[in-house]
Parts: sequence; C-alpha cells; structure tokens
Amino acid sequence: MIDLATFLSGSIDAVRAVAPQTLIYTPGGTRRAAALNNIKVPSDEFVTWSRRQMMNCVKLLFDHGVKHVFSGMIFPTTWREITPEYRAQMLQWTAWTIAGDEALADYQRYGWKVRATGTEHFPPEYNLSAAAQRLEAETDPNAEHTLWLQNAPSEDAVYAMITAALQHSQARTRAEAIRSLYGVDVPPATMLISFGKLFISPLILPPLLIDNVQAYWTQKPGYSITAEEIRRIFYDAAYTRQTWTADKTNREIDPAVAAHTAIVGLGVRKGSHWYPDLTQDG
Repeated sequence: MIDLATFLSGSIDAVRAVAPQTLIYTPGGTRRAAALNNIKVPSDEFVTWSRRQMMNCVKLLFDHGVKHVFSGMIFPTTWREITPEYRAQMLQWTAWTIAGDEALADYQRYGWKVRATGTEHFPPEYNLSAAAQRLEAETDPNAEHTLWLQNAPSEDAVYAMITAALQHSQARTRAEAIRSLYGVDVPPATMLISFGKLFISPLILPPLLIDNVQAYWTQKPGYSITAEEIRRIFYDAAYTRQTWTADKTNREIDPAVAAHTAIVGLGVRKGSHWYPDLTQDG
C-alpha cells in the first residue's frame, strides 16, 4: 500500500486512479465564509465571489479524477428564507450563478457539461427553468466531466422527480431509472464531502445514486477545499478505510481505541451556529 506522504506529494495519476467517479459535494456556510472575508451578505459581490469559489473547487475535483460532481444549489432552507423579498433575490442570483454569461464562459472554457435538476418545481418568474434550458443548449453533451446542480423546494420534490421519471420510462432496474432521471448513465456515488453537522437527506444524497458512500464532513465554511485536502480524503477512502477481509478470525483489537468515549457528531452551540465538540475525553 502506498504511504500517505508519498500519495500527498506524488503524481496526480496516482490520485486519479482511486478517485470516485461520482462524488456528492455539498459545502455549506457560504454566507459565513463571505463574512469571514469581509464581504457583505447579501450583495452582488457575495454572489460573484461565491460563484468563483464554487468553480475553483469543482475544477479541483475534476482535475483529481472525478467525472460527475453533484452539488446543491437551492435547498428548502433557502426556499423558506425569512422574507419573500430576500428569497426572490437569492433565487434570481442562483439563476445567474447557474447559467449567467460568466458561468457559461467558464463551462465552455473548461469543457464541462452542466445540468440543473429540479428547476421545474420553482415558479417560472425566478428563471431557474430558463437557466436549466440554457445549460442544455450551451454546454457540451459529450463532455468528460459533468457538474450536476441540484435544486428542490422540499424533500417531497426529490421523490416527485424520481416517481415521474419511473412512470415515464417504466424502468425496471436502478440503471434504467438513473438514465431516465438524468438522461445519461451515471455511476452510483461512492463519496460524499459535506459540511458542518453530520446528517444526510435526499437533497444531499440523491436516492437513486446511493451506493457504498464514504462520507466526510469538513468544518471550513463555504467552497474552500484544497488540493491537499482532496488527496487526504481520497487516500483515506482508498486505503485507510479498506479494512474488510473475508477471514475475520484472529483480527487484532486495540483496547484503548475500543474504550474511546468520543462520539463523532456531538457538537456545541456557539451563537447561532453548530460546531463539532473537539474537547471530548478519550
């Protein structure tokens, strides 16, 4: 097995060889990240800055061997923002982020296919469906890398999309259902990189794509993953976590680890945000 130091400093080809083909990437805390960078939220500057950060992170993932990246754009929490005016502004900004002229220029320069799912569940005046149509028309359908931008006003909307696809196609296998829903064959997802609190939902993990998913939760807000962090995560999934063996007799057990009292997922409240509790005994 290759050691971590060699993997971190070695050829990109070694990283690409173990990269997940389909990865779910759902960073959170974009507004917190902007505030930490002295960017006013909400503002046009915030949206422009956040889109640029998103593009940089997605490009890093593709550069390291991922073929399909699924990332959330509009979740029910956004849809239920406190004031209708702010919610409407955020959705208009999202349409620009997804398929504005600047975004299309980036997709075409990088050679990506980009698709936005779930936009039909939003009122047409927010331009999300028009953004999805522009992506269909103006990004390469045969591209090697595909960015999937997920949108849903509720958890029920996710299942409504699946049900409609199944009824339309009469799919009998998961592969047929995936093809019906997404229009192409997409390998099941084998990795999730999310943010903050440890939880999953159909908005984060698309139900049809769930396989044996190795999950990681970063604690840096916003689109902030680095090349080294990607290598560390891919190494952990490919080598450190691969502990299964057909013969489970005579396996060693570390009593100190078995007695550890820390619980992954316990946190503390600081102001209006949750943080992982790093002070647990053990």
